[in-house]
Amino acid sequence: MGTVEELKMKMEEDEISELMKKELQQSLSEELKGLIEPTLRQSILEGLDKLRMAEFKASLVQRTKKRMEEKLERMIEQTLDSITPQDISGALMSALDRSVEEIKKLLEGTTK
Repeated sequence: MGTVEELKMKMEEDEISELMKKELQQSLSEELKGLIEPTLRQSILEGLDKLRMAEFKASLVQRTKKRMEEKLERMIEQTLDSITPQDISGALMSALDRSVEEIKKLLEGTTK
């Protein structure tokens, strides 16, 4: 009967060994979790901060672009409003004078 008792003792040892293994695994798992979670949490928070900063910068660029477009529109409107009929007629006369001069040069070149 010694073999049955030895077999029972071996089974008890195996059970104890298995329980110890499970406890050790659980303990290690909890320790690793305790080490990894804060680092992971910190990484996630840093990532969110970077994302928020990028969104803020994009928003700032968009607002600045819109303000610049509005300012440019106002400047164009002011410039157009400040043009007088005399300015237009003066520009047309100047363009006409240049065209007449060009035509004269062309005609002189063909008569030579």
